[in-house]
Amino acid sequence: MRDKCRNLFQGEGIVNFSSSILAIICGLLFGLIILLASNPGQAYNGFMMVLQGGFTDGIQGIGRCCIWRPRLS
Repeated sequence: MRDKCRNLFQGEGIVNFSSSILAIICGLLFGLIILLASNPGQAYNGFMMVLQGGFTDGIQGIGRCCIWRPRLS
């Protein structure tokens, strides 16, 4: 049982997935540092906007992140 768990976490897929997640987290932290340096008063609001990005308008917002189309207002 112990060997199966060890082999599961040492697999190529898990290593690729975890390195991708680590790269995303590092990029978000770097972006937060840039936001703090450029405009500290709005850094939190801007960071939350980046995190919530595609989820603001439900499924349409997710689609808008994938395919850009101008809004018809």
